Amino acid sequence: MGLDKTFKDFNNDFSCDTLDEWIAHLATVELTYTGNSACVTCGDSVEFSWTGKLKNGKTYPQVLCEGCKSQ
Repeated sequence: MGLDKTFKDFNNDFSCDTLDEWIAHLATVELTYTGNSACVTCGDSVEFSWTGKLKNGKTYPQVLCEGCKSQ
């Protein structure tokens, strides 16, 4: 399979052109996501590294800061 499509997952040799196909793919493979994001509860900036499958049509993980996790 060539990786000539718009959305690419080099680790799993997968590519596709539609967002629906991409979302379906992200729900079936475990990937590691790293970066900075806003806490989904309070909005504080969070640095994260998360590994898993994205469910419910998500294209990125939703993260919580340490303060909100402990509540």
